Amino acid sequence: MIAAQMEPRLALPAGAAFAAAGLAGAAVALHETAAPAIVGLLALGGLLWLAWRAGLLDAWALLLVALLSANYNVFINANAFIAGGADRGRTITAVATVGLVLFALAQNELRRSRGVPVRLGLIDGLMGALLVVATAAFARGWSLGNPRVYLLGDYGQLVQIVAAYAAVRVFAANAGPAGLRSFLVLLGLAWGLRAAAELLFPEARGTAVIILEGQELFRRTDPLGPLALPLLIGLLFSEQRKDRAILLAGCLALVATQNVLGFTRAHYLAVGAAIGLLALVTLWHPQGRGRLLQAAGLVAVASLLLYATVAPFRAVAGDALHRFEEAFDPTTQSRLHREAEASAVMEGIRGSPLLGFGLGAEYLGADPDTLQPTTAHFIHDDYLALWMRGGVLLAGVWVALLATALWRGLFCQSPLGRLASAAAAAGVFGIALTGVLSGSAFGYVAGPITALLLAVATWPDADALPAATRASAAGQARLAVEHGTYGG
Repeated sequence: MIAAQMEPRLALPAGAAFAAAGLAGAAVALHETAAPAIVGLLALGGLLWLAWRAGLLDAWALLLVALLSANYNVFINANAFIAGGADRGRTITAVATVGLVLFALAQNELRRSRGVPVRLGLIDGLMGALLVVATAAFARGWSLGNPRVYLLGDYGQLVQIVAAYAAVRVFAANAGPAGLRSFLVLLGLAWGLRAAAELLFPEARGTAVIILEGQELFRRTDPLGPLALPLLIGLLFSEQRKDRAILLAGCLALVATQNVLGFTRAHYLAVGAAIGLLALVTLWHPQGRGRLLQAAGLVAVASLLLYATVAPFRAVAGDALHRFEEAFDPTTQSRLHREAEASAVMEGIRGSPLLGFGLGAEYLGADPDTLQPTTAHFIHDDYLALWMRGGVLLAGVWVALLATALWRGLFCQSPLGRLASAAAAAGVFGIALTGVLSGSAFGYVAGPITALLLAVATWPDADALPAATRASAAGQARLAVEHGTYGG
C-alpha cells in the first residue's frame, strides 16, 4: 500500500527496505533481552525514514551497495550463516565478483543507450594493466604447479578489484556527481547499520572474547577503519543537506565505536595517519575548517564523559593505548614473526625478482608461535606478496594505482568537491600503510572497498573532460549545490 503510493523508481527499493526491516525485527525479537531489540528496531526505522527523506533509496545504488558489501559482512553479518573459513571466502568472492561484472555490463549498456561519454584516463589504464599482469601471474602459477586453491584465491581477489572498480566507474558516469555522492552516503548508512548490529548483538559475530576490568568485550580484526572513517568524515564535512548530515554523523559515530573493538595495531597507525592527512586538507577549506573545529570539540567532550562514566569505555581505551604502544615494541611475538616472515619472503624473491613465482605460490616461512621454518602462503606485507607472486610488474602496478589515487584525490579538481575526493585519497593512504603490516589492502575482505576508494579519488577532473561532458558535469554540480546535496 505504501510502496504503491510512491514514485515507480522508489517502489522497489522501498519495498526491499520494509522487507529488510521486517526480517531484522524478527531476528532481534529472538534476542534474550528486550532492550537491544527495541533500540535496534527504533534505530533501523529511524535510519530508513531518514534515508527515504534524503532521497537515497535508488534501486541501482542499493544493488551496488549490496555487491560491494557482500564480502564485507555489512548486512548484520550475514556471512555468519555461511560455512566458515576459506570455503566462505571463496564462495563470497566468486559470487560477488560475478555480480560486479554483470552490474558493470548492465550499467555500460545503460550508458550507451543514454549516450553518456566516458573518457579513459590513467587510472583506467592501470586497472587494465593490473588485470593483464595478474592473468600472466596466474598462468605462471599454473605452469609451476602452485596449489590450485591458493592460485584461484589470489587471482579471484585481484580480478575482484578490477570488477568493483569498473562497476563504480560506470555507475558514476551514469549517476553524475550528485548521484555518486548520494550513493556514497547510502554506503555509509549500510556501514552504520552493520556497526549498530554488531554493537547491539556482539555475540552473533563469532569473534574472540576478551575480559577487561571485569567487563566482557569482543574483538576481531576489521579493516573497515582505515577504509571507511576518512571517507565518512570527508562526506560529512562537505555535506549541506541536514538530513544527510544527520545520517553521516550517526553512521560515523557507530562505525568509530565499533572499530574500537575491532582494531589491530596496523589499523591504529593507518587511521591516525589517514585522518591526519585529511585534517590538513580540511584546514585549508573554509567550510571544512569550521566543521573540523566543531567536531574536534564535540569528540573531545564526548570522549571525556564516556571515559569518566562508563567502565567498559575506560577498559577499551586502556587496551587500545597498550596495543598502540606495542606497535613500537620490537620484542613482541607479533613483531618478531613479521620480521622473520619478511626476511623469508625476501629470500624467496631473490630467486625470481622480475617474474615472481606465480599466483598461489607458497614459501618457506616462519611459524607464528615458534618462529621455526614452515611452509606458508599468507604474507602480511601486501607489497612483498605481490612482488613474490607477480614480480616487479604486479607490485609496480599496485603501487602506481595507489600513488595515482593519492595524487588525483588530493591535488586535482573533482566534481565531487575537494573534501570528498581528498577523503577518498586519505582512505587510500590508510590502505597503503595498512598493507605493510596487515595484508588487508586487497582480498575478499576489503578488495571491493579499496576499488571504490580508488574510483572516487580519481574521479575525472573537469579540465580533463571533453567539452560536452565538462558542461554536463558543471551543470550537475551547479544543480547539486543549488539543492544542497553537496558543498565540497
